[in-house]
Amino acid sequence: MPDLAVEITDIRDYTMPQRDGSTLAQKRVTFYLGKFGPFVEYFPVDGFTDLAMRSRVDALKREIEAMHR
Repeated sequence: MPDLAVEITDIRDYTMPQRDGSTLAQKRVTFYLGKFGPFVEYFPVDGFTDLAMRSRVDALKREIEAMHR
């Protein structure tokens, strides 16, 4: 399987309502891995870094590559 190119198409603020009526501030990232996707991942705003995002994307990339060997 050829290397899966990562294409991040959207990063935006996202507020998720909670059952108790409060809200949770997050970052929503939409991306493609080669021909697969779109994938959407959510990150807490406080812990959102480029490294955290890349780590999550790379983990999913490894899973897809392992399934297609």
